[in-house]
Amino acid sequence: MPRGYLRPALLEDSAASAELFGRLLPGARAETERLSGVHGEQAPDEEGRPSRCVA
Repeated sequence: MPRGYLRPALLEDSAASAELFGRLLPGARAETERLSGVHGEQAPDEEGRPSRCVA
């Protein structure tokens, strides 16, 4: 998937956008759980927060 494609594809109001979001959501949840297991319940790092995104 070309860089820059994902965000516009998710923002459009279409069935394809909804399907793509549905396919990405389980992976994002799994990664969030994995990172929580690795790092525990530490307070978020406020300094680096603006530059982070789940992708």
